[in-house]
Amino acid sequence: MIHHISIAANNPLHVAQVLAEILKGKLCRFQNIPAAILRYSLT
Repeated sequence: MIHHISIAANNPLHVAQVLAEILKGKLCRFQNIPAAILRYSLT
């Protein structure tokens, strides 16, 4: 199942890193959109 959430943040990279750590996930950046960050978990 795929879930999506958007969170407004002053420091989106930090928020993504914290979520990835809490949810035991990983981060990756979109190649064509420099400001976009994807956080995912395979649990």
